[in-house]
Amino acid sequence: MKVLRSNFSLAAALLLAAASLYAQQITGSITGSVLDPSGASIPGVGVRLTNTGTGSVANATTDGSANFQFLLLPPGSYMLEVSQQ
Repeated sequence: MKVLRSNFSLAAALLLAAASLYAQQITGSITGSVLDPSGASIPGVGVRLTNTGTGSVANATTDGSANFQFLLLPPGSYMLEVSQQ
């Protein structure tokens, strides 16, 4: 009976420890490049991402290779705008 009680205590402790672990988060990302009509990259372009459901806005600028990224985005619908002065 003592072995059964030890196993039960161990199982209960493991279950409580597992409950304290962080839950997985569901997120996404948007990455891309800004190119002109001939296919040449355009660095330094402003990129604005708006979550149309919440109205939250994130901004980025294309790097030297004309790439941009938005990471850890919550699920939703987004509008992407690019602009260059």
